[in-house]
Amino acid sequence: MKYINTLSYFIVLAFLSGCSSSTKTTDPLQQQLEGKSPHEQREVLRLACLNGAEKITGRSSLWKHSTAHGTIYIHDKAVEQMKTVCRQMDSEYLTESADKKLSLYAQCNAQLDKINNPKSVQAVNDMRDICDVYTQGRSKP
Repeated sequence: MKYINTLSYFIVLAFLSGCSSSTKTTDPLQQQLEGKSPHEQREVLRLACLNGAEKITGRSSLWKHSTAHGTIYIHDKAVEQMKTVCRQMDSEYLTESADKKLSLYAQCNAQLDKINNPKSVQAVNDMRDICDVYTQGRSKP
């Protein structure tokens, strides 16, 4: 009987703690962009994009390969292509060219559509959010 009371007590506590923590959660990227100047937002987005590109394949993007003459590093092509798109978006972040931004948005989504690893679904969705914010030139409402 003692264990049943203790168990029911912990169940009630778990339920109440779940109810009290149901506050509105915000996007971490959105939190980082709030209150920053356009140049600071650009830097936050640049780092988020380049770091996110490392995670989109769900595996390491850099492999060491030993040869008779030393070690060479092999880079994942999908990651390198996504980083190239990130750098292009960074260079166009403060411009007003809607056509160029639309083109970069399409290019970003095309690169992400090529990724079909079930382990990296969340990373790809995060990158889509970054591309959306990057190409709009402002934080999402």
